[in-house]
Amino acid sequence: MKKRYLFFILLLMVLLLVIVACKTDKASDSNNTTKDVAIEELPIMVMEEVALNDGNEGRNAYIVVDGIVYDVTSSSKWKSGTHNGFQAGRDLSEEILRDSPHGTKVLKNIKAIGRIEK
Repeated sequence: MKKRYLFFILLLMVLLLVIVACKTDKASDSNNTTKDVAIEELPIMVMEEVALNDGNEGRNAYIVVDGIVYDVTSSSKWKSGTHNGFQAGRDLSEEILRDSPHGTKVLKNIKAIGRIEK
């Protein structure tokens, strides 16, 4: 009886580990938008278009970091197009590197929608 009980617990633990591992892989894959789409495949946008999407008065909120345009419209951190003193509709590359405590690592969770041609 003890052997059956132990076998059942071990089987349950293995199953739980497999489920957790699968969920972790799927979450990291879906969050990395530049992994799903090569940067070269993103449509080219101009800064004038980004500037129009400043998040004010119901407009979308776009930011540019390192030449990539990110749509932060649905992020609760960017309500009304602002976040910690940063305004959407701009290239924030320098500000994020200089002033942001998290740097660019949180951008992997934000959808990349375009690129600025250099």
